[in-house]
Amino acid sequence: MNFRTPLLLACLCLGVAVFIFFGERHWQSTTDRQIHAKRLFDIVPDQVDRITIRHPQEDVRLEKVKGKWRLKEPIQYPADEEEVKGFLSDLEYLESVEVFPVKNPEKDLERYGLKKPRFVLRANWGEDQIELRVGNETALTNVVYVQIQKGKPEVSVISRDLVDKLARSHQAWRDHQVLDFEPARVTKVILRDTMQEIELQKNKKGWDIMRPLYARASAQEMQNLLQALQNLRVKNFVAEDNSNNLLQGLNDPAVRVQLFYDDKKERVAALQLGKNDPNDPTAVFAKRSGSKSVFTIETNGLEVLNLSTENYRDRKLARFAPEAVSRIKIYHQDALFQQAMETNGAWQWSDATASWHLANDQAIQRFLMRLSALEVFHFISDTSMDLERYGLQSPQTKIELSFRSLQDSSIPPQLITFAFGHTDLQETFARLEQEPFVVSVLPQHLDFLALKPWDWKGLIVTQQDPKKVTHLEVKQGDQVFSLQRNQENWSSATGEKVDDVGADAVVGLLSQLHVKQWLGPDYMSGGAADYELSWSGAEDRKLKLWQREGRTIGFLEGVSNDFFELETGDATLLMQPLIISASSNILSANSNVVETGHP
Repeated sequence: MNFRTPLLLACLCLGVAVFIFFGERHWQSTTDRQIHAKRLFDIVPDQVDRITIRHPQEDVRLEKVKGKWRLKEPIQYPADEEEVKGFLSDLEYLESVEVFPVKNPEKDLERYGLKKPRFVLRANWGEDQIELRVGNETALTNVVYVQIQKGKPEVSVISRDLVDKLARSHQAWRDHQVLDFEPARVTKVILRDTMQEIELQKNKKGWDIMRPLYARASAQEMQNLLQALQNLRVKNFVAEDNSNNLLQGLNDPAVRVQLFYDDKKERVAALQLGKNDPNDPTAVFAKRSGSKSVFTIETNGLEVLNLSTENYRDRKLARFAPEAVSRIKIYHQDALFQQAMETNGAWQWSDATASWHLANDQAIQRFLMRLSALEVFHFISDTSMDLERYGLQSPQTKIELSFRSLQDSSIPPQLITFAFGHTDLQETFARLEQEPFVVSVLPQHLDFLALKPWDWKGLIVTQQDPKKVTHLEVKQGDQVFSLQRNQENWSSATGEKVDDVGADAVVGLLSQLHVKQWLGPDYMSGGAADYELSWSGAEDRKLKLWQREGRTIGFLEGVSNDFFELETGDATLLMQPLIISASSNILSANSNVVETGHP
């Protein structure tokens, strides 16, 4: 082979690659070419900024201003963005059913209705423009004759769908959304009727009522209000002047709504509501402030506009984050009942003796969650002048919460104090001492406040090193069985073989004993225990066990004055047989604990 042959082949391959890169990327399939050949216009909808429709009754002109479409003729009004975008999309994909030349322009255009077209559409972007002239319907009635440019010697036939849109009045192009705003950006709302004005303000903590009284506002109600206002739609456009405002109730509107953004001092949206439409009892007259256009709105969309401060008040008794609480104090009749304090992520608990112990974290978190979820049943009074009447001068129960700053630990703790008074019929009076209001809550929602002194006690009863336990004694009835640890093995005082693994498991559980729940000091009324476990090591301990109605009740001498319930699995492990063979039956495989009596 000649050495130049590979070189020629390489050059040929390179040429083909260049041809493919620069040529084929612009190729279209036969189907694509056929589709584009049928399309009347080559436009990019987003680039169009002016639309004009010459109509037999009126001319309609729309312009894009600062990215939004507006009607410019025959009236000035915001345009329906989705309607305009949909129309431009239809225009982009408008296809001809048939195209044929015009041989005699004077006669042919007259016959096709194009000498004096019914509608003329022009769409502009920059210096570019397209034109569509609409003539008569064909004999098929669902298609029409059009000319895409005046003087062009050809006529196209298109579907009448787009033409039907051109035939509409300017009302069809108007924005039917009553208020154009972004709910998330609204930080101030003013609602006014003929009797009062309500001002609501959003801050870092949430919404507050600023007038006619200062109170916390409901975040959910504010969300509902803003969403309802954004969803309002015009039912009918009525007039473009103020000539009938008196009859429509818009000279002195029944309700005014104003919305503000935080970064703008001027209002961003405002609405006036007048009287009900006498011809349509389901609609009310309305207009945007600063506009002469009058329209109607469905009344069922205005139900959220309840001009009562109670409607917008936060129905949570207190607004706080349970995870931010650092200390709890509970008082009964002004005397400290118990308290809890979080230190390094763990809660400690104390009764009135101020002796601190590890607390049941889950029980405290449940308490705080229930407290944070409490809702107001009724708003009773906006002042705290007559607290004695509601049992709140010396409340039956008072709860004081201290809060740490989650962002800055140097900020002094903040306080919230709950006070609960007496119960009248089906409501219990309550208040936050940091607020002037008296409210009521449902008594059935306060069951979690009926705390017992042991409800917050930690569930860990013992914490020892199991390896330091050297002696274990088990008593069942009158029989006593002793085990002694000798290095790694256990031996019985009677010389019987011991289950070392089982003994280690029992000692391990006794050294890290957890309870299921505390039952208080008076749960058992007496009687000998069914089972006793005594062990010695760094500390001497004795655990007494009773089995009652499928539950195992325990008492640990010298550690707590309260009885407790054990988990079933733990109780089973503690009372398992520990000897492999024995002449006696205590702790052997045929040993059983018999249930006797009841608490």
